[in-house]
Amino acid sequence: MYHCPVHRATLAKGKVHTHSFPGARILSVSAQIPTILKDGENVRAIILHVGVNDIKLRQTEVLKRDFGSLIEAVRSTSPTTRIIVSGPLPTYRRGHERLFRADGLHPSRVRAELLSDNISRTLRSI
Repeated sequence: MYHCPVHRATLAKGKVHTHSFPGARILSVSAQIPTILKDGENVRAIILHVGVNDIKLRQTEVLKRDFGSLIEAVRSTSPTTRIIVSGPLPTYRRGHERLFRADGLHPSRVRAELLSDNISRTLRSI
């Protein structure tokens, strides 16, 4: 099973909350934003790592529209929160087998660790 890479992002200043929605598409995550960003809670930044389950549909314009809706959901719920988009990742390319799971979309443990390191570095910098 794929583990959300943010679980390892423990070196950030302050608390880090992880919300994982396995199998979710962008609009499903967008619908969860009001629950994730509760009223009155000061959230400095949110990293949105979504889109892998949308890529396989190969609908670029829909993907762009859905990302716009997701970002707007964050802005309307928590206007001062910094938004960092971390997805979707490039899909499988020959020679990079160790970076992908068998489906060619989701990251392998190695790639998830690389992603986690990048997210941790980003969290420490804000």
